[in-house]
Amino acid sequence: MIPCPSDRSAMEILTQSHAAILTCFQNTRCHPHRFIYCLAGRLFFSAAPLPFGGARKNPGYTAFEGSNPDQLLSFIISSAYRVYWNARGRAGLDIIIETVNLILDWHRRGLRDELDELLLKGMKKSGHIEWFGAAYIPEQLRHAYEADVMVQCVEFSPQRRRVRQ
Repeated sequence: MIPCPSDRSAMEILTQSHAAILTCFQNTRCHPHRFIYCLAGRLFFSAAPLPFGGARKNPGYTAFEGSNPDQLLSFIISSAYRVYWNARGRAGLDIIIETVNLILDWHRRGLRDELDELLLKGMKKSGHIEWFGAAYIPEQLRHAYEADVMVQCVEFSPQRRRVRQ
């Protein structure tokens, strides 16, 4: 079994993970909240692994009750770690890592339409805009192209304390 860390170390892990993802998102010309909603838009669907997916009538993401993007990011991270610490697998953590890297890659490649679609899905599924009717992307969350696009970069990844052999 995977031991659950103490309350203090668990809080440190959550805080460091939150800061690492937010730092990746802040290293662009776009507002980091844009990418948080994109992350939710990509993770929040019923076929996603625990803790985000689940039964079609009651997927895991419906447990989110926050009112802002920072609470949304905290929910995403803490939910994935809670599943991991309860020895139910690391699929939730892996999909967060893959999705953060995918979103940053799409942004660097200038795939604005795909990111806008994820943004609106994330805003709807987190309950921050209405499900039906016209939805507009707020001015501060609109896409901003990067002036200098770097082809090579450091991607977000979890820190491993020991190497598997």
